Amino acid sequence: MTRWAVLIPSGFVVFALASPQAVQPTPAARLELRPEVTRAEIEADVRHLASDQLAGRKTGTDEAVLAARFLAEVLQRSGVEPAGDGGTFLQAVPLVRIRETAVPELSLRVRGSEPIAPVFGEDFDVSGPFDRKDLRVVVAATAGEIPESDSTDAAIFLDTNRSSARRWLEESGHPDGNGFALVILAGSARPGERRNEPSTSESIRLKRAGDSPEPPRITVRGTLLDRFRSKEVETLSLRTHVVSDEPPAFNVVGRIPGVGLAKEPDLAGEAVVVSAHYDHLGVRGKGAAPDQASATTEDLVYNGADDDASGCAAVLEIAGALAAGPKPARTVIFLLATGEEVGLLGTRYYLDHPAVPLEKTIANLNVEMIGRPDAQVGGPGKLWLTGFERTDLGSACSRAGLAIVADPRLEQHFFERSDNYAFVQRGIVGQTFSSYDLHDDYHHVTDEADRLDFDHMESCVRSVLGAVRLVTDGQLRPRWNAGFEPKTRTSR
Repeated sequence: MTRWAVLIPSGFVVFALASPQAVQPTPAARLELRPEVTRAEIEADVRHLASDQLAGRKTGTDEAVLAARFLAEVLQRSGVEPAGDGGTFLQAVPLVRIRETAVPELSLRVRGSEPIAPVFGEDFDVSGPFDRKDLRVVVAATAGEIPESDSTDAAIFLDTNRSSARRWLEESGHPDGNGFALVILAGSARPGERRNEPSTSESIRLKRAGDSPEPPRITVRGTLLDRFRSKEVETLSLRTHVVSDEPPAFNVVGRIPGVGLAKEPDLAGEAVVVSAHYDHLGVRGKGAAPDQASATTEDLVYNGADDDASGCAAVLEIAGALAAGPKPARTVIFLLATGEEVGLLGTRYYLDHPAVPLEKTIANLNVEMIGRPDAQVGGPGKLWLTGFERTDLGSACSRAGLAIVADPRLEQHFFERSDNYAFVQRGIVGQTFSSYDLHDDYHHVTDEADRLDFDHMESCVRSVLGAVRLVTDGQLRPRWNAGFEPKTRTSR
């Protein structure tokens, strides 16, 4: 499950792959596949994906590519057709990875004062490459104060939290800040820690031919935040010192063609995307502070067993069950995406290069973090659905007797924090099944396979399969409930 802005640590060997490769056997011990959902297969898949061998599956690493090949192999053995590039299961996702060579330099012209030079780390942080002078500063304390027209000579300061800032930009027609040269976000009221050396972290984004990258983001804090809020800052100049490369990354995409219904043969041309993300956070860099959740300093791997090896195992089981059963009325696309932890990158790329046109894609059913029971919704075997109140999918699941209820933690904004949301931004019904109970191992090295409840997971996968079949068999076409229709965009 993602946050909006993420920096990922460095320290890996680039695995040079220029194009998708044929599926190769993996070293993972794999049980003989059975068509029904089984605890043994779920556990085997999770343990391999969350093993130290795959080193946290960080986007852009050789270990992530190995994970993709493993997922492709399982889909192939399950009888699913390839739907990636060149007749394979792998869809290459072009990325740009950026790292600092020196600390960024920021200069501000403040009303009634000489130019000032804020201190990197203490007063501000920045993501993304940038080298521009004398940008005017626009301040917005509400979404309505964001200019409708593009202002490529301006930096926009959004005086709100990150979640609201993202929503404001969407509502104003500037998704991700497009149309402005720079996005400035409000950080802590307290100053940070001065940094005199370049960061060992790296940022990563989609490479898009002919398009400008998303605007960089500055986070301001302390007294500098007060200056922006009071509209004292008239212009700014920013120079970052970065280098970049293009690491290999792949989505894994499979297909089961639909056959329609006797009374509705056209359903065969419609698609349902069943998804999960397989990337995680990688490995703690050398010299990094010990993970606060771990009792040992030797554990360096963010294994991501719950986040989201658990969801991937669910998708693999659902794929096997559907491939072995009666043919679905609607086409089913299985999407195991990279780059969720760094901004839904793989899913965003898929949406620009879909296996079935988006106008024929009726729903995304996403699975994220089902590895542990959530007592708040009834414990083992129970799931919650993000956006339950937004569509008719949740009520249909209830009528079908599935153990799926409403997301009990709306304040966490989980609906907007997984791959389903990229589909929603295109107007497609997208919802996530989960049982995440806010456990303390989230995004820590302690998210290990031994901490999961595989009996609970087996029950959950059966429930998700039931929900998928409601849609793929033509019993339900999920629709937005009145008042919840999203504002859409044509591209990410």
